Amino acid sequence: SSNATLTVVPNTGIVLAADFESGLQGFTIDNNYGSGNGLWHWSTGRALDAGHSPTHSLYYGHNATSTGGGDYNTGVSGGVVLSPAISLPVTAPITLSFNYLLNVEANTSYDLAYVEVTTDNGASYAPVASKNIFGGLTSPSAGWVSNTVDLTAYAGTTLRLRFRFDTIDGIANATEGWYLDDIKVTVPPTAPSITAQPQSVSTVV
Repeated sequence: SSNATLTVVPNTGIVLAADFESGLQGFTIDNNYGSGNGLWHWSTGRALDAGHSPTHSLYYGHNATSTGGGDYNTGVSGGVVLSPAISLPVTAPITLSFNYLLNVEANTSYDLAYVEVTTDNGASYAPVASKNIFGGLTSPSAGWVSNTVDLTAYAGTTLRLRFRFDTIDGIANATEGWYLDDIKVTVPPTAPSITAQPQSVSTVV
């Protein structure tokens, strides 16, 4: 035959990347979760702030402008953001990273904010970060900040991420809420390899 071209694309180690510039990118929003009446949505709030990719992000709140100024002061409310299924290799380490702005009650009994994972398609969830308790999720954050969470314990599984927020009550909800952007799951890059030798084939011209 004529020459064939094989192009080998470098393996960056990225198994999930969402900057939300073209919509939800496989993520889904459920604003009926928990207390319901949730406010998660695709947003241009704080569009050009340093610390995240402009111009879109996910936001739990309303009335935001490109420079901020929103709040979630709508009474009791709650909702979740759920990722598409992510198939993780057995290679370690595995890291979740994301940029966020979180300005809610610091009290750990109210304005609950969690990052969770499920490996059984939503039958159960395990927290990997909890606001002001563990996992680096802090409120109030100093503007947009970056966070990383170790997911190595889930190597070899297929999981989904869930970002959960619930005000619990309608008090002290006049601050800005929760922005999420640049969600990424990475594994160590691997070199390409041949897993099966090519076999001879006879076919019609």
